[in-house]
Amino acid sequence: GQGVVVGVIDTGVNYNHVDLKDVMWTHPDFPHHGYDFVNNDNDPIDDHRHGSHCAGIVAGTGAGNFQTGVAPKAEIMALKGLDSTGSGRESWIFGALEFGGEYKADVLSLSLGWTLQANPSKAVWRDIMDNLLSAGVVVSVAAPP
Repeated sequence: GQGVVVGVIDTGVNYNHVDLKDVMWTHPDFPHHGYDFVNNDNDPIDDHRHGSHCAGIVAGTGAGNFQTGVAPKAEIMALKGLDSTGSGRESWIFGALEFGGEYKADVLSLSLGWTLQANPSKAVWRDIMDNLLSAGVVVSVAAPP
């Protein structure tokens, strides 16, 4: 994972967690290591725990005595696109995906379990994903059918 930035698009990330605090992405314009598209601010702190769980699977360092990360030297970009109930809007996820591409994430991870509205914006999803893939960004999605 060294040199790889992974944008975790989820309920946020607890960037103060002992296993994550040393692997958080840094940028001078984003002091809290990413962006919160739910509340439209630069503090993507996790208020649900699922996003932190996902970030730990990627890059947990083991500082809390349980190494969980498959890539503990990767950097985590926290992108909050789901709220405290684990629900979200397409526009929040679209914003997070575009942010990850703009700020050069190498991988974007989405573990989404919320139900979209009846008519999802398939063309927008396709355009954003095509743009990310063209830019060389790997997008990993776990979602229910």
